[in-house]
Amino acid sequence: MLRRKAEWVMDQAGFPGGGHNAKTLRKIIEYYPREELWQMSREELQRIAARAGKMETLIEGLLRFVQVEQGRARLAVSAYDPDAVVRAAAERIAKDFAGRDITLSLDLQFGGMIDSIDPSALDIVASNLIENAFHYTPPPGTISVSTERGADGSFETVVKDTGMGIGPDTAQNIFAKFRRSQEAIERNATGSGLGLYIVKTLLDRWGGTIDFESTSGAGSTFRFTLPAQRGSAPTT
Repeated sequence: MLRRKAEWVMDQAGFPGGGHNAKTLRKIIEYYPREELWQMSREELQRIAARAGKMETLIEGLLRFVQVEQGRARLAVSAYDPDAVVRAAAERIAKDFAGRDITLSLDLQFGGMIDSIDPSALDIVASNLIENAFHYTPPPGTISVSTERGADGSFETVVKDTGMGIGPDTAQNIFAKFRRSQEAIERNATGSGLGLYIVKTLLDRWGGTIDFESTSGAGSTFRFTLPAQRGSAPTT
């Protein structure tokens, strides 16, 4: 019964069904009588489904936070194509935000192999930055993701958006734990406040760097760089 109720709510609210969101949604709607759900408006159902998505975002962020804190994200690495990892992350996230009138462009030009970071860690880094761009870019908007080879052979990635941007008060602590911008809070944007902390911690441990440029109301650009070849073991 709960599965049918969850699927019905997701369908009526216009949210994609299945996956963790549906599982979280079932936990929420078990407290609603069936008759009450059937009488709810589309807007009310959307709020319930969105609540499930926000809870799932928080749970996933906390799990990644624990993995990073315990050093579980550091694994042995064989050489692989980082462009493929970034492309897969971007395309996966774009599907989650389909229909929001946000244009995603990819220009992945690194064209080589790296072994300096575990591919699952690179996926976490790229996914967090790209998902943030979608969350914090009101439609209509644009997001671009590009990669290139640095002068020293490093793997460089840029994620740029036309979103709400980051104010100066938030910018100075943007990579701190549980830090969310005032712009995101005011717009009720989904987020746990852990994503950028996780990104920075993973890049630090794998010898990478990250910086950003942003103006409140005028979008953000995040750049991260990783050595192509493993020089030494990740720091703890």
